Amino acid sequence: MSDYARAGRFVHWDPWSNAGRPISGDPQVGVFSPLNFAVGFLTGGTSSGFILYWLLMWWLGGFGILMLARHLKAPPWGGCAVALGFLFCGGYTGHAEHTSTVTAFSFLPLIVWRLDSALCSHKLRPAVEAGALWGLSALAGYPALTILTGCFSALWALGRWLFPPPFGTEGVSGGPNSATEIAQHPTLQFVLAVLVLVLFTGLVVLSPTYIAFFVEGAGMNARVGALSRERAIFSNALHPGALTTFASPYLLILKVNDQMNGGNTLWSYTDVSSSSIYSGAIISALALLALVRHPRDS
Repeated sequence: MSDYARAGRFVHWDPWSNAGRPISGDPQVGVFSPLNFAVGFLTGGTSSGFILYWLLMWWLGGFGILMLARHLKAPPWGGCAVALGFLFCGGYTGHAEHTSTVTAFSFLPLIVWRLDSALCSHKLRPAVEAGALWGLSALAGYPALTILTGCFSALWALGRWLFPPPFGTEGVSGGPNSATEIAQHPTLQFVLAVLVLVLFTGLVVLSPTYIAFFVEGAGMNARVGALSRERAIFSNALHPGALTTFASPYLLILKVNDQMNGGNTLWSYTDVSSSSIYSGAIISALALLALVRHPRDS
């Protein structure tokens, strides 16, 4: 990609895999991602350039958590604690080798931040920004996470409509702990309008990659067709026992040793990369406190 970027072109064909295959429609490659293109152009495809890109995508997740925490009026120390827990959670550490997964995962807090800003301020511009961020993540992100991010965003919007904040917790633009002006809770019609706008904007942004994916990938990429029911449901599914990793990363070490020794008896149908949901003890404690503590007044 770097050679093509410096030549002012997009790469369309991979001659090294399967005796040649179209590559522009592979979302995990990120041919049309402006972030990939810019880093490739500036660094020239060096190993240090890849490390820079990976770190930028990783840090982006922490930045998104900080911005979301500021918007939600969380104390700065709480936002920093959650950001650190998020950056070193099981999703990142387990999938560190999968750059497209890191990319898609990092955009989630940014998308939620702008979506919630639209719902709270009754303005449509943040919804356009949320859609643009979702589409941008799709250009170089793992497709399954792109879909899940859209579903999670829709559930967040539904929750904002069903459970509006108490009147006393509404913030004011320019305040020390608020990033946006918060109006009355959104109506169902406005929530639906915001989600439609997010979806439309995102589809426009991701269209170069996914049009190529469905058109050029037909007959060449197995992902274009429907998956079997067994593969969709059971392939690398999260074993219920793996949920215990929220308490300690030591449990993941047991899984690593079990899989590396060839036994694979612990959570057998879940790969070690997807076996941890650990995000730090402080995040679990803060989440529990958030459920039982009433929101503070402005």
